[in-house]
Amino acid sequence: DTEYGVTGLAKEKQKEYRSTYIKSNIVGVCLCVLSPIAVLSGVFMPKNELFGVLMLSLMLVIVGIGVSCFIFSGVRWASYQRLLKEGEFAKEGKRKSKMKETVDTIYWLAVLCVYLGWSFISDDWGKTWIVWPIAAVLSAIVTVVCNAIGVSDKE
Repeated sequence: DTEYGVTGLAKEKQKEYRSTYIKSNIVGVCLCVLSPIAVLSGVFMPKNELFGVLMLSLMLVIVGIGVSCFIFSGVRWASYQRLLKEGEFAKEGKRKSKMKETVDTIYWLAVLCVYLGWSFISDDWGKTWIVWPIAAVLSAIVTVVCNAIGVSDKE
């Protein structure tokens, strides 16, 4: 529990910071999404390896700046949420997070067992890789189901 007045002060600061947090996330997303333009511009230029390397480096710098926007704003926002026990730091959020973590661990270990079992039995490693993209898509479905179960538990 927080001391008297700390919760109110933290809520006020969080409210003031919200617009900065949103703007920072928007900038981060835009930079990450637009960063491949640098590399793609190298594709349409004459075959110059130095230019290609420079464009790849520029893309990585742009992605780094975008990720920095996420990290710097996200850490501060998460601090407010932790202090105020909101979002994933609330009791129901912690319970959901723990359940999701457990289900994810079981799911990916099962996928690994299926992949290795199928690959060793069939000895066709060139085709069994298909397990991973299918498992990634199914992972989203498992997450949605876990969230639905978590919501019904709360009600």
